[in-house]
This record gives sequence, structure tokens and C-alpha cells, in this order.
Amino acid sequence: MILLSNAIKIAKEYERGVIFRLGRLKGTKGPGIFVIIPIVDQVFRVDLRNIVLDVPFENVTTKNNMPVRGKAVVNFRVVDPEKALTNVLQFHCSYPGGLTDDVTECRQ
Repeated sequence: MILLSNAIKIAKEYERGVIFRLGRLKGTKGPGIFVIIPIVDQVFRVDLRNIVLDVPFENVTTKNNMPVRGKAVVNFRVVDPEKALTNVLQFHCSYPGGLTDDVTECRQ
């Protein structure tokens, strides 16, 4: 009964589950209900919604030595969850709140 409850996963409309079977990419599942093999498969949930990061104020000097204070906003989203996980080093560190699983801490 416990294995059956661990085998059924549910991905929300804005999430995709990327499945790795014994360390190899198996594919992307979701949204909805999908079944995995509990001990063999590992599922990473990737959020496909737009993420907005606020960049703090920066003091910049222009070419003619005029100080300018500016603020920025970074807006991004994941289009292909498989490529995001396999091609980006430490994706779970660069994507705040978008990846959920028991992952190791990020090294700076």
C-alpha cells in the first residue's frame, strides 16, 4: 500500500514532472496524474510559470562620469523542462521556488 501511494504523482497545470530512471532521463510527464516506479524513478517538478526577480538598486557611472542609480527586474520562464534540468548546471539553485525535490545544497 505504501509503495502504491508513492508510485502515483500529480502535477498541476503549471508544473511538469521530469523523470529520471536510474540516473537517465526518461521523459516529461504532466499535467495530471502519472505513475512511476518508487525506488527506481526520481521525479523533479519544474514550474512553468513566469518568475520575476527583483534586482536591488545599483550605482553606475556613465561614460561622461555621471552617477546613475538604477533598478532592474528580471523576468523569465522555463520553456523546456528537460533541457533546463539536463543542460543547466545547478538548475535548482538558479531557479528559486521552481524545483521541488530533495536536492543537495547549492555550492557558491
